[in-house]
Amino acid sequence: MTTLILRPHDTLFLRDGRPFNQGDQEQTAAGIFPPYPPTVVGAVRAALARASGWNGGAWPAALQAALGDGVDWSRGDDPLGPLRFTGPFVLQDGKPLFPAPLCLLVKRSGDGVGEAVRLAPGEALDCDLGRGIRLPQKVEPLDGGKTPEDAWIDAAGLRAVLDGNVLQGSSFVLQDALWKSEARVGIARDPRTGTTQEGALYAAAHVRLNKSVALGVGVGGADADGIIGTLAPLGGEGRSVWIEAGTMPALPAATELTPDADGVLRYSVILLTPAFFGDAEDYWPQPGGTIRDGAVAALPGRIVSACVGKPLAVGGWDGEARTPLPLRLLAPAGSVWFLEAVAGDIPAVLARHGQGIGRATAWGFGLAVIGHWQRGESDGG
Repeated sequence: MTTLILRPHDTLFLRDGRPFNQGDQEQTAAGIFPPYPPTVVGAVRAALARASGWNGGAWPAALQAALGDGVDWSRGDDPLGPLRFTGPFVLQDGKPLFPAPLCLLVKRSGDGVGEAVRLAPGEALDCDLGRGIRLPQKVEPLDGGKTPEDAWIDAAGLRAVLDGNVLQGSSFVLQDALWKSEARVGIARDPRTGTTQEGALYAAAHVRLNKSVALGVGVGGADADGIIGTLAPLGGEGRSVWIEAGTMPALPAATELTPDADGVLRYSVILLTPAFFGDAEDYWPQPGGTIRDGAVAALPGRIVSACVGKPLAVGGWDGEARTPLPLRLLAPAGSVWFLEAVAGDIPAVLARHGQGIGRATAWGFGLAVIGHWQRGESDGG
């Protein structure tokens, strides 16, 4: 697998799933970063096609065989043909940063994080989610702690989370230290006359990365050397990135898993990229259920509890049909599920470390790592 570093030439315009159409009352497009996997996949596939002589229009049969025949990621891995992607990853000075797992509570200190504690399933109780629900509780006391939705964590910090160790505030990087949002206001012009168009005022939020920040993505199934040292469009408004050669960020090694004294194996699954579990609600991980890949395969054990962020509404653009793709819901990166399995499942559980869960994993969705939690860890909350 080849690792590509995508370094923005200027600001980037990366939209969320909200409409951004002329005439809408809300005409401000919110900027996001990092981009969702299909955005990066589309940019790399188009760059590979241009390196093979494509100049726009429909792809010839040879390109379809080499780079896939479709753009709708919700169809799974088949539209990519032989291509496989890992990431994208946020890189700071060439080192990976991961979304802070939502099984953490952090307390700010100055411009960073001062303290952090972990969450683990508490005692069963009855609530609006049902009977016998084990909600996450603090393993140790922490006043004023909040979910780390705007925080990123380095490899050492992620290692500590997987092993159940104490986290240091120095392992966290707040989003403001990585990129800034820039509001832009514009008005459409008639390309024939060069005059502005009445009622075509719009506002958009661009993202400006700090000089030390870039994107990394792994590309398999194609020779990507030909696009290294080139510019490629990424996102909207003609913004581009410089493609460099890089080294795939190493994920923390799998943690040592052992069953507890009662013989139950307790482990956690942490998302590093958003995951797509399908359009049917039954496929989404639920307490008492399983985490399934598609409709059949499942990770060992049953879900006891979870720390899951707000679902992401992700669509896309069909460049051939010139139409947007339908919005679909994804579990956000940083989401955590706590599972219970049997001791004999340890090899099968560890085999999922650093692999994709859910659907469309060849696009970069659902990259996950395996950690552990023990019964009774929540008693300190």
